Amino acid sequence: MYQRILVPLDGSEFAELALDAARAVALPCPAEIILMRVAGHPVTHFYVEATDIIALPTDDSVEHCAAYLAEKVRALAAEGITARFQVGQGMAADEILRQAELNSVNLIVIATHGRSGFGRWRLGSVADRVTQGSRVPVLLVRRGDPPAA
Repeated sequence: MYQRILVPLDGSEFAELALDAARAVALPCPAEIILMRVAGHPVTHFYVEATDIIALPTDDSVEHCAAYLAEKVRALAAEGITARFQVGQGMAADEILRQAELNSVNLIVIATHGRSGFGRWRLGSVADRVTQGSRVPVLLVRRGDPPAA
């Protein structure tokens, strides 16, 4: 049985797919869910569409990340799931692995693709690095996967 489950989120709908799987694993245990997000600076993501470059500002400040995660924790608590959150800083995969160690988690539940959408081959680069570097099991959730049972 799992006691602590780490769920990295980046604010995207894709990444939030991991929450459904984490809920399904946590409820019968019962396990604590630790949500995390890696903060950065307000940055701009660039997308190339035809011949135009479209800039989309994002807010990855510590405050914004904490508010986002606090809302998710409240929703989990309303379902009777013990949850808390951590906001990290640095490279996403490295910080996820660091938080897993610091929080003595038994499982990491992560979506294969987050904000970036397409990653390396069929597995996002962050999820790939977490899977390769983790000392605990990693449950990968793809878009279209049914929730874990």
